[in-house]
Amino acid sequence: MKNIRNAEAIAPEVKDEYNYVNDIAFTPDGRQVASGSIDEAVRLWDVAKKTTLGKLEGQTDKISSVAISPDGIMIASGSDDATVMVWDLKTRAIRYTLRGHSRWVNSVKFSPDGKLLASASMDETVRVSDAVKGQELKIFDGHSSCVNAIAFSPDGSLIASASVDQMVRLWDLAKGEIRLLLDGHSGCVNSVCFSPNGKQVISGSDDTTGRVWDAVTGTECMVLKGHEKKVTAVTFSPDGRLIASGSDDKTVRLWAANTGALLGTLKGHTSGINAVTFSPDGQLLASGSFNDEVRLWDGMTGETRGALDDFEKSVKSDLPLDQQLAVSGLDEKTDSLNYDPTPVVNEELKGHSSTIICVVFSPDGQLVATGSHDTTIKLWSREGTERWKLEGHSGSINHLAFSPDSHLVASASMDKTVKLWNTATGALLHTLTGHSDNVRLVIFSPDGRLLASCSTDKTTRLWDAATGAALSTLEGHSDTVNKVAFSPDNRLIASCSADTTIKLWDIVPEAAALAGTLRGHSDTVNSVAFSPDGSLLLSCSADTTIRLWNTAGAEYGRIKGHTLPVNSAAFSPNNKLVVSCSDDETVRLWDSETNSARGILELDVSVRTVSFSSSGQYIETDRGVLDIGSFPSYSSSSSSSSSPFDEKQPPLASHCPHTLFATADWLRRKTEN
Repeated sequence: MKNIRNAEAIAPEVKDEYNYVNDIAFTPDGRQVASGSIDEAVRLWDVAKKTTLGKLEGQTDKISSVAISPDGIMIASGSDDATVMVWDLKTRAIRYTLRGHSRWVNSVKFSPDGKLLASASMDETVRVSDAVKGQELKIFDGHSSCVNAIAFSPDGSLIASASVDQMVRLWDLAKGEIRLLLDGHSGCVNSVCFSPNGKQVISGSDDTTGRVWDAVTGTECMVLKGHEKKVTAVTFSPDGRLIASGSDDKTVRLWAANTGALLGTLKGHTSGINAVTFSPDGQLLASGSFNDEVRLWDGMTGETRGALDDFEKSVKSDLPLDQQLAVSGLDEKTDSLNYDPTPVVNEELKGHSSTIICVVFSPDGQLVATGSHDTTIKLWSREGTERWKLEGHSGSINHLAFSPDSHLVASASMDKTVKLWNTATGALLHTLTGHSDNVRLVIFSPDGRLLASCSTDKTTRLWDAATGAALSTLEGHSDTVNKVAFSPDNRLIASCSADTTIKLWDIVPEAAALAGTLRGHSDTVNSVAFSPDGSLLLSCSADTTIRLWNTAGAEYGRIKGHTLPVNSAAFSPNNKLVVSCSDDETVRLWDSETNSARGILELDVSVRTVSFSSSGQYIETDRGVLDIGSFPSYSSSSSSSSSPFDEKQPPLASHCPHTLFATADWLRRKTEN
């Protein structure tokens, strides 16, 4: 204990405060950390490498709490969409969703034996469910206001709940009744935790204190004073000797659990602390803050051990208006990257009331469509003027697509529907119903006659783009369908799934029939794309590989080199190159004939989407646009070691005189001055 001292980390770059971390949890082996954030995603991190391993998506509002089962098999997330979602940690597949709460879920916890899952909500209740079956078992109703946090006792017999009503309640799990009422705080209670031996309870409050209570008698044992603002998070170390507290004053403090003495103040966060937790072995302490950062500290000395700070920022891509380009996905936002060296003027256009999820540019370059968590779509002119606000969805907009002639725009939503809109009038033409779960993506066929949509309900659906009529339901996948693609000749559809397979479907008049199932990947298939000449199909997977197939379904080649899940890949216009991006923070070029590496760019961020420009000279990503010559081993003329996204290296000098990018609910236009 005497080695603990005040520790201060080098202040990191201040990040966008829209994307704060709400909760963090270690896996039982301490090798991974899960974090829940405002961007509706649960992120998984490698503790040793301090790199992201991937994201769990599906909920439609911010993630307020995360918990990992004691056996490390399941992960639960509570969301402001009032649901609790439980995932298989290995496969990242959704096991079930609990929908009992009527308002947002603030806290989720597994029981020590892993058999139960408890959740606390703004609806003033605590609900206990069977963690394996996903069946609700009990409801604890006794608080007079929002329940902020819950904790199981080590023996699983009690649940502690902390509330805005300034009380901590201890519930007898077997009897379903209150055993003790802990009354002493003068402000909202934000966090609660049992000591490892179950004899004490620690609570943190808006009154700036942490309070330690006797779990048997309810007597207040000590008050921890020192924070200058509200205490938002508290926890015991695994050996019970330390208490960690996090506060809006941007510090984490370590206390002696037996005396309440302040042992150290950990500084380094540039925003308020929202979560603290020790690793299972007590060697590390993790803290999460409102500026989307997770920091690691030595659990014994308090010295900084680095940060898991690779969160995607709230702004995502600065892309040319004069190109047909879509940046989209369940979680994706846009990142401002300026490639135009000419003077620019910035215009901020107030638009959506929540985060912008997808941005799509019309093929004729005259319109931009944006979709948001606020359930609306906006159409903007090339000059940046809002043309239409499209209202009708009741859930977040996941994906948008323009028809080839730019006359229509299709929207896919969490509300399980696809809608077709007239871009000239903003009128809703058709609502396509049939999916039974979240619609992840919608695309037009190259000739514009058909629409294909894919969903978490494991199906792909084919629609008549003119009438909105349902033509065919493509069933066969055993898990979420992540992406679909049409062949250039409109004769085939490829679908890829979390079930590790790709399926090829023949498009016959007003229907589609399964042509074959492509097997070979050992993990989720994230994306598929046909070559421009239609002779090949590529697939990229969480198994870190890219595979090439001919249209008969035979494997044509296999590309290896990425070290983490491959998120997206695409062919060059001449079919000779493949570009790919991965969670390993690289964008790579490959020879499509030999499958050999042609170039690699090591970045400091994960890239989610890649595609070639029509000229093949540029690679368009969700992080910006890359000149193909910036790949060191591809172009010998490129010798700079600075980032390809550096504004001092503008690869698009004459290429993008007009750009749009989005940040939260704003749309910004850049034009030449």
